[in-house]
Amino acid sequence: QNMTSRFKKLTVATVVAVTTISLQGLPQATAATDTFAFATFAGGTRISAVGTTVTSDLTAESAVAGKSPNATSNKVASVRVGGLAQVGAVNTDAAAVKSGNGFATTAHARTANISLLNGAIKVSAVDTTTKAEAKSGSVATGSNRTEFVGLTIAGKKYPVNVPVNTGVTIPGVARVTLNASSVAVDGESVVAQGAGLYVTL
Repeated sequence: QNMTSRFKKLTVATVVAVTTISLQGLPQATAATDTFAFATFAGGTRISAVGTTVTSDLTAESAVAGKSPNATSNKVASVRVGGLAQVGAVNTDAAAVKSGNGFATTAHARTANISLLNGAIKVSAVDTTTKAEAKSGSVATGSNRTEFVGLTIAGKKYPVNVPVNTGVTIPGVARVTLNASSVAVDGESVVAQGAGLYVTL
């Protein structure tokens, strides 16, 4: 029995980084009274399978949030979720520093020795960094960057850098998005989300 028939919907995200900065409250008369808040987090893998008990929250999650500069990091030696995902070392970090009266945030995750779907997808390492910056008087900005080392999908090799939101299909098995990226800017607020690999059965 293949995995497609076993799971109605399975999603596997490998290396996830999200960062959000927003202007809180009503507009104020002066920039000095504007208050920005942030939330930024990163993790090695996240797995969910609809209709089953197969789930895995963000591994080695690093997260910071609030209205004051902060930083944290995390790591885990390995992750295994049945035949769906086998992952080596995961290292993550998240940080926010002041930028004017706002913040500049970074979420970063690096995951090594990845094998998904019983080896159909293999990666020696994937590294994803998400950045965002917002402050009064400037349009907010956000970016995502992913690099792969030794990525193969169904036997085909891929380079270190692939275009944003590159789609790959393993016929009858899965749909894969490489270098998944989304940045939404609304004036002085921004949400940036990145994932090295996003797999859907």
